[in-house]
Amino acid sequence: MTLTAPARATRRVSITPARTSLWRRLDWLLLLAALALIGLGTLLVWSATLHRDDLTQGRDAAYAIKHVVNAGIGTALGLAVAATDHRWVRIWTPVVYLGAVLGLALIFAPGVGLEINGSLSWIDLGGVTIQPAEFAKLAVVVSMALIVAERAEGRRTGSSLRDLDVVLDTIGGDYGLRSLATLRRGGILVWLPGPLGPEVQARGRELGVRTRFTLVEPDRAGLLAITELVESGKLRVEIADVLPLADAARAHRLGESNRTTGKLVLTVRK
Repeated sequence: MTLTAPARATRRVSITPARTSLWRRLDWLLLLAALALIGLGTLLVWSATLHRDDLTQGRDAAYAIKHVVNAGIGTALGLAVAATDHRWVRIWTPVVYLGAVLGLALIFAPGVGLEINGSLSWIDLGGVTIQPAEFAKLAVVVSMALIVAERAEGRRTGSSLRDLDVVLDTIGGDYGLRSLATLRRGGILVWLPGPLGPEVQARGRELGVRTRFTLVEPDRAGLLAITELVESGKLRVEIADVLPLADAARAHRLGESNRTTGKLVLTVRK
């Protein structure tokens, strides 16, 4: 279907920002701060147990080594989550939370809950003791992150739209940034008003969303060449029907019927 307007030949240029790796998307300041806290914690554990033979049984660095191992496991899990599509984290967050609540409830089940060092906070799973409170900490963190993210994105977009494949932005302004939150990872934002701003491109890279814009420029030489082809009869446009703009709905129905040959033209009267 075609809307009649002054003809103008154009040249299109598609610009695609380069993809970024996981290492460039990481928040390095936050990562370095976490590593600094791990290092400080290791020193504190080592200094607190250095001369505690009753705890270390003569192995001065036993607790410090255990702390480093746990920190290494946590760091590896953190990097794994950072490399994972965040939508999977969102999907599994309710399951993790419900599992943590179930684990805490099992503490009070007869024959399952164990009291160790005067604290009823363990469960026995076939000879393996687990402290559900540790898993509950993770559940609370990811659940709160999900709630805060949902509210923040809702305020930015003002819409409940999520996981769209394509958004065509013809308005510009701050709509580009607002539209990014509605796209799925790997989706695409097509921007028409002009060149993309650096903040839109940067936010798109953070969310794993592709950003494109189409640049349209007048081409006088091309316009003249097309005019000559039309006047000589070498270039012809097959017209199926010409309808007023008020019949746009009818034109859509005709086009969707797949029974037309040629273009459907809508005329605009001044």
